[in-house]
Amino acid sequence: MERVSETIHGEGDDGELKPVDLSFHGDDDSGAAEGETDEFGRSLELLSWRPKDILRVSAEELHACQELFRRGDISWLLHPAQAKLLDWLELRRRDIAVVCCSRQIGKSFLLLAYAVAYCLSHPKHTVLYVAPHLQQLDKIVFPRINSIFQWLPEDCVPNCRAGERWTFANGAVLRIDGVSVGRGVRIRGDTVHLCIIDEARDIVELETLVASHLSPMLTTTDGHLGIVMISTPPESPAHAFTDRFVREALQRGDFYSLNYKSNPLLSTRRLRMMVNTLYPGGENNPDTAC
Repeated sequence: MERVSETIHGEGDDGELKPVDLSFHGDDDSGAAEGETDEFGRSLELLSWRPKDILRVSAEELHACQELFRRGDISWLLHPAQAKLLDWLELRRRDIAVVCCSRQIGKSFLLLAYAVAYCLSHPKHTVLYVAPHLQQLDKIVFPRINSIFQWLPEDCVPNCRAGERWTFANGAVLRIDGVSVGRGVRIRGDTVHLCIIDEARDIVELETLVASHLSPMLTTTDGHLGIVMISTPPESPAHAFTDRFVREALQRGDFYSLNYKSNPLLSTRRLRMMVNTLYPGGENNPDTAC
């Protein structure tokens, strides 16, 4: 996907194009000086980051955001750690990219936005987004994708069929499904260019899903971007996500990790409580570290 400058021309109320800066500046009221950190070594400037609110942006900024999205650029929508992960994903083609991250870092939002941006910039391509359970689609995935669609220009909003398949005007398709029914058998069949597996730790037969159902779907497209597998750490190190896919990805150089320190929305006070009280063991606890 094409990455463009974060200064773009937005259309003002008078119809003229005006430069709009979408780069990260943090919260102007934070008072954080450059180089200052909290007790965990996290930049105070980073911690001042806040997500964009579509109800509070100006008409010029909204137009600029929509134009960037149209081009497949979502860097302005992400917090700094998400943006770094996106850069890593786009650095080179990987058959299986494996990402391990702590909870609540925004992995589902990032990969859904990535899937939508990919569809917008790749006509007639198909993206398959896989979640462990159908219930996860209703509670997590669908609300997040609706919050992403609100940033799209009107002519880029896809048509939805049966609530799980979106077709874009350029012929690209985004399909979202859960593997809890039929152990993933119902997923196979389509030809896909990119497959995203979310929360792989909750998929019991992960190896079977990848080898028997997903990999064959990438055969004729030569896996344009392959498989992106992301998860929080499994409870058991014997789970295939850790025992096979993380281990093999480390050997290939296809592994990326994000721990709790990367989350700008996790306050220092909350993090202190998590490390000292809620999750004794801190950085060695699988709920906060990778």
